Amino acid sequence: MVAAFRGQVPAAGYGIAVEDLQNDGETVKLYARLSDPAPDQMVAQVISYP
Repeated sequence: MVAAFRGQVPAAGYGIAVEDLQNDGETVKLYARLSDPAPDQMVAQVISYP
């Protein structure tokens, strides 16, 4: 099992998505895509942990 966390962010609208996972038998590499809200996007002002 693998988990990816972005950590604390200051508002809603942030995200993380696993794009690829590679395992060569010795090393596991996880590739993730981070997303942010647009600068002019209205989002809830809450601390979240995506």
